[in-house]
Amino acid sequence: MDARRHRHPEPGARPRDGRPDPSRDRRWRERAVSWAPFLLAPSLLGGCDDGEKPATTAPRARSQAVVVAAGSADSPATASPATASPGTAKAQAPSEGKPPRSLCEPLQASARKPLPQEVSRAAAQGAVPLEARLAVGGGRVTWVNFWAAWCVPCKEEIPRLLAWEKELAAAGIPFTVQFVSLDDDPRQLQAFLDAQPGEGLRRTYWLREGSQREEWLAQVGLDVDPRLPLHLVVGGDGKSHCVVDGAVEDGDRAEVERIARAALGN
Repeated sequence: MDARRHRHPEPGARPRDGRPDPSRDRRWRERAVSWAPFLLAPSLLGGCDDGEKPATTAPRARSQAVVVAAGSADSPATASPATASPGTAKAQAPSEGKPPRSLCEPLQASARKPLPQEVSRAAAQGAVPLEARLAVGGGRVTWVNFWAAWCVPCKEEIPRLLAWEKELAAAGIPFTVQFVSLDDDPRQLQAFLDAQPGEGLRRTYWLREGSQREEWLAQVGLDVDPRLPLHLVVGGDGKSHCVVDGAVEDGDRAEVERIARAALGN
């Protein structure tokens, strides 16, 4: 049998008499339509390419790179009260008129622990280091903020906490904020501190990775690998009063003052 008789003609091909054959063109168009889903499937199933894949988030992941947020060792990012991602529920500002949310409840007496005072320190170049011991108590409330240079919500709330410290002190409330870094990479921490303006966070206490951090956190009843940001409110007696889990917002100002007064026994 002559194989040429069964060869599929090309679309638009003319028979030997030279006249176009509409039925052949129609059959080719029908085949093209039936093949289309198979040709498009790889592109539809593949999602973003390697250069367009959305970044994943891991709340506990600690970057060992010197790059800090949008900056780098040469031009690190500075802490600013920027708006957090809409996907982060704790970073969303409350609606106007909404009553203040409850941030924490006082701990039971048996759960109130004194803070260890032995802790490492870090400071920006040219900044005066903090006292060697983390002093708390003495009739004042201490708001201990656990943060890290790789933690975006932590950096966003730093200016807010510094502003509240001044406001509450001006209102006659003995209130101080102490920052305790949980950075693993000293280069990343140093780059962040060096990039801060004069009124920013240029010095901090620091729990180094390893036994120092684990023993310190366990002694006050906290997770040795906590999710950040985390806050520990210490009363005027030097013992833990309550724990605030997650970032604080602008709308939490009144609640923070209420907590401070409660920690003083007012």
